[in-house]
Amino acid sequence: MVVFALIDGNNFYASCERVFNPRLEGKPIVVLSNNDGCIIARSGEAKALGIPMGVPLHKVKSIITANGVKVFSSNYTLYGDMSARMMQTLGEFSPEMEIYSIDECFLSLSGFDHFNLNDYGQLIKKTVRQNVGIPCGVGIGSTKTLAKIANKIAKKYPEYGGVFFINSPEKRIEVLKTIGVDDVWGVGRKYLAKLNAVGIHTAYDLSTVRKDWAQKNLGGIVGVRLVHELNGLSCLPLELIQEPKKNIAATRAFGKIVTSKDELAEALSVYTARGAAKLRAEGSIAKQISYFIHSNPFSKTYPYFSTGQSITLPVATSNTCKLTSAVLRSLEKTFRPGIRYHKAGIMLSFLRPEDSVQDDLFSCGDSERAKVLMQTLDKLNNRYGRETVVLGSAGFKRDWGTRVDNRSPQYTTSWTDLMPVRG
Repeated sequence: MVVFALIDGNNFYASCERVFNPRLEGKPIVVLSNNDGCIIARSGEAKALGIPMGVPLHKVKSIITANGVKVFSSNYTLYGDMSARMMQTLGEFSPEMEIYSIDECFLSLSGFDHFNLNDYGQLIKKTVRQNVGIPCGVGIGSTKTLAKIANKIAKKYPEYGGVFFINSPEKRIEVLKTIGVDDVWGVGRKYLAKLNAVGIHTAYDLSTVRKDWAQKNLGGIVGVRLVHELNGLSCLPLELIQEPKKNIAATRAFGKIVTSKDELAEALSVYTARGAAKLRAEGSIAKQISYFIHSNPFSKTYPYFSTGQSITLPVATSNTCKLTSAVLRSLEKTFRPGIRYHKAGIMLSFLRPEDSVQDDLFSCGDSERAKVLMQTLDKLNNRYGRETVVLGSAGFKRDWGTRVDNRSPQYTTSWTDLMPVRG
């Protein structure tokens, strides 16, 4: 019997903040986007106050002040590390796992017939909470789509204790009749109006359409698979091997207006180093690096200016020094004084495995010495915290950096942020 489980961290960013600050339990929490602009995550208590997702912080200041909402700058280093710990724990419960997002994971429970899967789901939930501190919901079904729906039920209705198993055709039909078609995984806004127009309002309604209708009206074979999945026929296997990225980007809006070439060079050096580190972590190299710099497109006082360049490298590389040098040489030509720069970024393209590099007649790839240097750089930064060791061009003061006035400590990845223990 084919069985999938979907495990999803509850209000993941807010839950990460609570792990290291128990006083936040039961309090409304919001997490902000880069430069503390918009709300990108909310605890259940914040949702109950009517605080919408994506709203600029200043527009809900009155609600936040009146209700004592705790506001945090985004702490992606902490969230990423907590995600890795959660996925490592979940990997102990099945030999086959697909990491779907930072806080979601599919497990194969096929062949676990000797287990009571409701009890097994409770064990998964309890272990994640005990080992990582993150509360989660567990949905179990015979397809990935049904597991997604079961997860929604598990989190919505407290009487199920955070675990729900669609374990029979009768329960499947009963559940699908309670789920709006807009809550079905794979049904986007593009199809919602079309489905409603022909009387399809629930997941059950969608499960009853003919195969030829689904193929014609729901994106071909993708629509047919969706209908099959709702009927308990598995069409979406676990993706056990993650596809390598086609591009790697690092971009940020500045914490203040930047006008000098030196500050732009610092920012581009930092972003290039981050991109190169990601390349090496994936075992990839890049043949092209692009960068951009631009002013604020929403300014009503100053004209908009944008520039940048794509640089094709003689030989593909992941060497931070080579990539940074290429970007900074180009910046000398594209920088324009007098512009109030608002944002910058880089993108690495034409990626390939690092063992596929081919030298040309006049250029050669990275030397063994250069590779050892990059390995040492990564080891130091992994051990002591990101950007502990950087190129000189990345600077030290970095007044242009992203504004994070309310960021919590990086408890799990920075020696200086370790929590003190008092006797």
